[in-house]
Amino acid sequence: MLFSDIHPFIRFARNIEITHKSSSKPYIVACDHRLLYTVSGTGHVEAGNTVYQMEAGSLLIYPSGTPYKFVAASDRLTMLCFNFDYLDQNSGKTDFFPVMNLEHYQPEYALEQVAFEDAVQFNKPFYLKQIKSQYPVLKEISNEWSLRRQFYRNETSALF
Repeated sequence: MLFSDIHPFIRFARNIEITHKSSSKPYIVACDHRLLYTVSGTGHVEAGNTVYQMEAGSLLIYPSGTPYKFVAASDRLTMLCFNFDYLDQNSGKTDFFPVMNLEHYQPEYALEQVAFEDAVQFNKPFYLKQIKSQYPVLKEISNEWSLRRQFYRNETSALF
């Protein structure tokens, strides 16, 4: 698949807050792709056997089926979280798909498996530090999602 072929579909968008008490203990796995943008606080996400330091302006994208867990270093780690598909072929599956513990996950649970030929960095967790310039767009997507006005799924996916 080429990166120019993507037609993203956002399945779910929300703010998440991780505290010391809510830091995930076992690894969990998502059936769709995830994008995390750190709004405030510090901590890290362990994804795909790598530790990513998360602080305001950090962004992490990881593919479906990637085991991960959150660890808050400050009192509260606040992130925007987007569950998405690179292609809209599963756009009829609009329900939120909960994460599951690693020991219960099977590869066939993934809603979409993609392998980019020209952007191989997206075939595994992809991390960017200090991209605060993207916050307004990501916040707008999150706000549109929470308002759920007519055609919000189309609009948020188009902004993405």
